[in-house]
Amino acid sequence: MPDLTADAQEALRLAEVLEQYNAWRRGGDGEQPDPSKLGKEIEAAAALLRRLSASQGWLPIEQAPKDGSPLMGCTWRPDLPHLYSPRRIFWAAYHPNATGAICWRDAATCGNKLERLTHFRALLAPPSDAQGEQP
Repeated sequence: MPDLTADAQEALRLAEVLEQYNAWRRGGDGEQPDPSKLGKEIEAAAALLRRLSASQGWLPIEQAPKDGSPLMGCTWRPDLPHLYSPRRIFWAAYHPNATGAICWRDAATCGNKLERLTHFRALLAPPSDAQGEQP
């Protein structure tokens, strides 16, 4: 899963590089960029866009981080193959003092064991108020 803080900083840096190039290309101030350096920056921007795009969708559960981070998981039931059930999940023992196995747990049921997880995705950011602060 991408580090969104690092990705955001890289996106801002790449945006500045590409804006400087575009200003030069349109006859603005500045000197002509080195084509090989510019090509590498464009490749970095494309890789960042691909990485961010992939992080916005569902990924196979095998790729999920097992560090206890809350995620959105999707379960599948063979008796209802048309029904996928999204739920908030985390990787942990039932309780920090429990002797049970570490596995995928359902946050809505205070940690019941989940089976048949097929996919996961990052949780969406919480809503913010008009001033940009979280409630």
